[in-house]
Amino acid sequence: MFPLMLLLGLVSGIVGWPIDEFNIFNYGASGFGEVDDSKAFVNAWRDACNARTQNAKVIVPKGTFLLNPLMFLGPCNPQSIRFAVDDGDDGRLEMKNAEGRSETVLIGLPMFCGEDDVSVGKGWSWRCVNMMTFMIFGKIIAPGAPESWNGRDSSQWIAFKDVVGLNVYGYGLIDGQGMRWWDQSCRYHPVLEGCTKLAPTIFKFISCKESTLRDIYMVNSPQTHVLILNSKGFNVDNVTIQSPEHSPNTDGIHIHSSHFVKITNSIIGTGDDCISIGDYISNIDIANINCGPGHGISIGSLGKNKEIVHVEHIHIRDSTLKGTSNGARIKTWQGGQGNVRNITFENLEFDAVNNPIIIDQNYCDVRGKCKEEETGVKISDVVYKNLHGTSSSKIAINLNCSKSVPCSRITMDTINLVSVQQGNPVTANCTNAKGTEVEVHPGPCLRN
Repeated sequence: MFPLMLLLGLVSGIVGWPIDEFNIFNYGASGFGEVDDSKAFVNAWRDACNARTQNAKVIVPKGTFLLNPLMFLGPCNPQSIRFAVDDGDDGRLEMKNAEGRSETVLIGLPMFCGEDDVSVGKGWSWRCVNMMTFMIFGKIIAPGAPESWNGRDSSQWIAFKDVVGLNVYGYGLIDGQGMRWWDQSCRYHPVLEGCTKLAPTIFKFISCKESTLRDIYMVNSPQTHVLILNSKGFNVDNVTIQSPEHSPNTDGIHIHSSHFVKITNSIIGTGDDCISIGDYISNIDIANINCGPGHGISIGSLGKNKEIVHVEHIHIRDSTLKGTSNGARIKTWQGGQGNVRNITFENLEFDAVNNPIIIDQNYCDVRGKCKEEETGVKISDVVYKNLHGTSSSKIAINLNCSKSVPCSRITMDTINLVSVQQGNPVTANCTNAKGTEVEVHPGPCLRN
């Protein structure tokens, strides 16, 4: 009882703290989409980041705002009281005691800065998460001409770096206007003089902790739509990402060198992977994704240039893939080292998917001309459970593993894949893959 009373006493002193709002119209933004509003965004962010208040909010109201490449830098002003709260759904504050009991004590509690755990009474503790809010209700557009990036980092458009507790949301539209970039992409125009290999990403989140991207609609990125890099405790929820099926390298969300990332309840259709997972990754939860068109949900490619790979504890579940060129994919380069392990693909539905289940452990630049190397990324402890649907390729299950470093401890449980063309057979191919399988069609495939 004492901890709860003390907590409520603290809360009563907190909820009255002001939330400073920084509306970009107050900083001279035009909102007509014809002149550069970057300065207004920069100044609003500067004041919000330096605010001497518990919460700060940058507001992008209704209107159309032209934005040149920008980097929003942290760290932002530290909070005067450092305590944190493990937030439940809908802003509920939950406390857990030593026995693991939890109790919801307040709804709508503001979430504040702090990385420390604070104990109140025996066995009770909670953790606080800062809130630095970037609220988008309007439309933000990129310059349409690649020349606007001359002399700038052509890999980024809107970037956030070194921010704790960043919350980007608001039902706004972000348009990367990538059409001219696609027209000069080296991927589709390799003989074009001056073709482009590197193009801007709509959102980059670099070294951001305990942060969220939600309720945002993104279209037509020149390249990747969202990059999460060197971050920890990052949530993506209820976003929509759309670019044409043949737009080059337009991954929906790419994660690299990050941990404890959750991506949920989102619709992603692009010209590349809906979600791609790079190296130095652990504890990723991906759920309730509608993927397609695109290249599926991919782990890799990994191990290029003999790099040492560290990817583990990935859970991809409760999602639908429609018309994608791959489904549940793991791809590693020959000659790489390290591990991909503890991966689960669960409760997935495939609709006319090419290569619904695929591991390619022998990837190289020139298909069929690369000799198999003695080293490779070790793939182990991969679970495929409750996967169903239709395949547009004859080989519905294709595990192409390395002879020198075979895939091991693979589990297949309750899988039913049939041809999208009714009556046509599908097959399974498992090369150098060991594990167990139960109720798998097509099969059998794995070696014991």
